[in-house]
Amino acid sequence: MVVAFIGIQIGEILNYVHQAKIIHADIKPDNFVIAQSMPSELPQHHYITPFVKLIDFGRAIDMSQYENITFKGRAGTNGFDCHEMQEDRPWTYQTDFYGYVGTMHVLMFGNYMKTFYNPTKKIYCFTEQLKRRYPLCETWTNIFREFLNIPNCDHMPSWKNVVNQLKRDLEDFATEDVSAWRRAVDKCNAVLRNSVAN
Repeated sequence: MVVAFIGIQIGEILNYVHQAKIIHADIKPDNFVIAQSMPSELPQHHYITPFVKLIDFGRAIDMSQYENITFKGRAGTNGFDCHEMQEDRPWTYQTDFYGYVGTMHVLMFGNYMKTFYNPTKKIYCFTEQLKRRYPLCETWTNIFREFLNIPNCDHMPSWKNVVNQLKRDLEDFATEDVSAWRRAVDKCNAVLRNSVAN
């Protein structure tokens, strides 16, 4: 549930960045900072309160200056170069979508995402398996599949749709089991306090 809350906030940040016609081009866990403790009240009351902030726009590209331009080449961020970069195909915003699921993967599994091409299904997949008991398993599976398989530079996923789906699912889950939500938040905040203390 905490990962979903963070995923919602990062998705909203990237939605605003992309609406401003900016590719961040270096989305990874190191480029997000925690702004404050996570609120223990139900999540729908706190989406607008920033829990995470995006930093380091050193590789950002202002697409308002590059209308109808695509790019080739790698960013060189180990574990976070999108498939288009790895395969010398044209890319624009794909790099941020790939970085998003790469960041979520680190939060879920504690390691960098590894992917492979499934020739039978003709899609890219990630090697880890989300357990069915994992909250929002189906939603995350769909997000990973969509973000790893963007058809081309003219057909990007909708951040709004993804964020809204995560919000609906998280609210349903947290409302159904408020004590589980509060335990998850308490655990997250305890980890944050310990990391600051050390």
